[in-house]
Amino acid sequence: MPTSRSNLPLPLPVDFDCDAYATRPADRLAPTGMELEDKNAANVLIEASNKASIVLTRAYATARATAAGVGSLDVGLPLQGLWAYTDEEKVMLLHSPDLVTATGPLPLSLTKLIAQHRATTATQREKERADKEAEKSKANQTLLGSMVFTHAHEVTPIIRQPVVIPAIFLVSLRHKVYFPLHWWTDRIIRKAAESPHMIFKEFSRAEQAATYSIGEEGPSGGRDKMREAFRRRGRVERFDAEFVASGG
Repeated sequence: MPTSRSNLPLPLPVDFDCDAYATRPADRLAPTGMELEDKNAANVLIEASNKASIVLTRAYATARATAAGVGSLDVGLPLQGLWAYTDEEKVMLLHSPDLVTATGPLPLSLTKLIAQHRATTATQREKERADKEAEKSKANQTLLGSMVFTHAHEVTPIIRQPVVIPAIFLVSLRHKVYFPLHWWTDRIIRKAAESPHMIFKEFSRAEQAATYSIGEEGPSGGRDKMREAFRRRGRVERFDAEFVASGG
């Protein structure tokens, strides 16, 4: 009875698993002392034999599915496992093109493995470089523009309430106590009207006011007396800090 290359009698059973038969087995432990160049050469021959066997097995499976049948066709030889490489040998072949040239050619499976590892490493390095550039660009980015208030609401004079001069201002003028010119801006007057408690007030009795002639004092004389009264009470610094500085 004729025998198949698979060591089974022909014809092969109808349920013969061609896919499993065409799957390469796991790598084999290399003999002790086997040189790297010998391992490469042996694996190249094993891969060539396995490839030829897979071609025959696939042809057999294709013919079996037709009405004509397999005829005299047969599957290929049983596939062989490659001689396994140690981790040290893989690292040396990966990082030393000169070693590849000296001990090659390499089997196709190992060549693909090295190419895949190099491509992955190159992609990782490119990503790391891009991340570093992004971090550097972010660190050097000026904050100007990113923190600008972009929803400013401008209040126009048309919708503002009219400025009302506080009574204390008018009373002071009546008594010829004149304020500095910068107190008469809209902002200062509005601040004085909204916060009258911030204005320091100096009161005097009628007989005290009659001891001097108001008509002889000009604008600077009244202002000087007012500040002198503040100075005697030691409150001019607080007055300046609370009113003049905060108001303008």
